[in-house]
Amino acid sequence: MWKRWLILILFIIGSGILVGTHGGTAAYLLFYTTLLLPVFSLIYVIYVYFRFRIYQKLEHRTVVKGERIPYTFRLANEDFIPYYNVSVVFLKDHSTVENLHMASNYCLAPNDGISSSTFLTCHYRGEYLAGISHARVTDYLGLFSITYPIQTRIEMTVYPRIVDLASFAYSPVQMDEKDRRLQNHNRQDILDNELRSYLPGDSMKLIHWKASAASGKLLCRNYTEESKNIVCLAADFHAISCKPEEKLVLEDKILEGVLAVVKYLWKGGTRTRLFFSMQEISVVDINTYVDIEAFYAFCCDMRFQASLELDELVRRASSEIPAGSNFMLFTAYLSRKLFDELYLLKGNAVTTTIFYMKHSAGQKSEMEDLFASEFCFVPVTFEDEIVPVLEGREHE
Repeated sequence: MWKRWLILILFIIGSGILVGTHGGTAAYLLFYTTLLLPVFSLIYVIYVYFRFRIYQKLEHRTVVKGERIPYTFRLANEDFIPYYNVSVVFLKDHSTVENLHMASNYCLAPNDGISSSTFLTCHYRGEYLAGISHARVTDYLGLFSITYPIQTRIEMTVYPRIVDLASFAYSPVQMDEKDRRLQNHNRQDILDNELRSYLPGDSMKLIHWKASAASGKLLCRNYTEESKNIVCLAADFHAISCKPEEKLVLEDKILEGVLAVVKYLWKGGTRTRLFFSMQEISVVDINTYVDIEAFYAFCCDMRFQASLELDELVRRASSEIPAGSNFMLFTAYLSRKLFDELYLLKGNAVTTTIFYMKHSAGQKSEMEDLFASEFCFVPVTFEDEIVPVLEGREHE
């Protein structure tokens, strides 16, 4: 655009010199024409700005992530003058409009328009705008350009999806049939929540360190028979501190990861105990697919506004996590307090796996190195898809 302005200015200067040196009707006509051209261009752009029309239609605005929805839009010239150099920009951060074969700049004849029927796909769970972002109207000389606002903005409500994992690289190791027979013979036991005083010969793994510190004496958990393996999961729904567009992506990774793992473990016959919080801690045992559907319904309307931070959630949940079990966390939050709480669980032989949603793919922080030194630590960068990471094929 600046090149066109430069040419116009040179024409104005040249015609002014011509008027001063030679005069005459032709020189004055050229001079005033070059002066009035930008004025007419500005008036034209402003006129088109108020007369131009964009229509877009979506079949429904509440969808599941990844669902293809029929989408139609129309650019209309309902006037008696042509519109030159009109361009349309689509929102691309969180959604995609398929098979767009439109020129970046085009002309609309009077009482004419351009229509297109295609599909729109939303890539992340949440609430955000989709479709056309804005249109840009440029005059016939390319001197002025005005952004045209969209009146019919499409606000999408996108629910998370439940993915079927082909495999789960971080699934607890399953015992073979020989181990199972040995377990039945020896009546394999686990620890329950009732405490007793420490007795000489008790394993250090049986000591409840937090209760011991509070009472001033060593306390151990009692034994009770275990009927089946159990895996505990914690979903961190505390507000994520980052840019709004990044926040949406990280929230989606947490929800999709939790839902995928819960379904995978349920299909494999593994009992799952799920911990999350909003105002208070919630504990959900996943025994049937109805339990998964109930949690999914909660996720559809939930906002990441939990009052409990993850370290406090783990502290309150610790009494519900059996010793010797597996504990998995999905979070975008790391802290020293969280590390200390997980380290106490490690003292009860709890195996912890942390799926950490990173804001960037930069170098590891000191906090990440600290967690990786004691636990199974799985970073999921902003650019990574959560499903390949869970399946162990993120580098394919």
